Amino acid sequence: MPDEAQIRRQLRAAEEHHRLAALGELMADDVDASPYLAEVAASLDHKEVPVRQLAAAVLGKIGATAVAAVRPLCRCLTASEDDLRAVASFALARIGPASVPGLRLMLQFSDPRTVVAAVGALSQIGPEARESLADLETLAPRAPLAVQMACAAAVARISGDASRGLPLLLRALDHPDPSVRKQSLERITELGPAAHPAIPRILQCAADPAPEVRAAGALTLGRIRAPTSEVVSPMVRLLDDASPEVRINAMIVLASYGGAASAALPALHKWTGHTDEKTSIAASAAIERISGKAQATDEPSH
Repeated sequence: MPDEAQIRRQLRAAEEHHRLAALGELMADDVDASPYLAEVAASLDHKEVPVRQLAAAVLGKIGATAVAAVRPLCRCLTASEDDLRAVASFALARIGPASVPGLRLMLQFSDPRTVVAAVGALSQIGPEARESLADLETLAPRAPLAVQMACAAAVARISGDASRGLPLLLRALDHPDPSVRKQSLERITELGPAAHPAIPRILQCAADPAPEVRAAGALTLGRIRAPTSEVVSPMVRLLDDASPEVRINAMIVLASYGGAASAALPALHKWTGHTDEKTSIAASAAIERISGKAQATDEPSH
């Protein structure tokens, strides 16, 4: 067990390396970080970003009992560093419903990055963030596109009704910018099986002119657990795509369905020993996973 007195001294030290050493110890699986909550929360105000980021990670590990850290974690959502915002958002989500009032206030900020981070935390909290639904639905129509898509995914996830968020995400699939189309697909994956009504439209992404969109579309079908009957044939066709990323993603999806994707085995065997090493490895891994599955199922394995 770590020396409690030493950890407290390090957490109160001004030097970055002392704080990082103590916070690193608190991240260990077998260490209860909750007794150090006050000191860890105070580290969110440290001048060095790595300290703030690791402190936020520790608070996420502590979870629901870290209520006292909600306010400083919300301040971290205004940071310019993407990683710090992401870790703070995750920590707030782990704290749960106690974070919701603070996160609702963060929706009023002008920086889209801050708002997206706050929306993401509410989305992860899920149905227990129901009091934020009206805020999100009011915010979305007048917000930048990235915020709109985050709100759409959050509303669907919090309400449990995909119809409240899915239409906006599907409209974004017609955006002229492929990065927006890809982002929309990534948001759709957050809905899980609730996104099944969108399967026909997602399948159309297999013919998108941008390879990054085709690749994202393939993964989306696997991540929302689309039925085998609607996935295997399209993924087999994508094995002949000109983009290695698309081919590999199709192989990953087929592998996730195990024995239910046995019809894809002949097509996968064609790619073993291919000159592109990553493609060859992915094909072999998919064959092993599919062949090793004793019984076919209608859902992908995890």
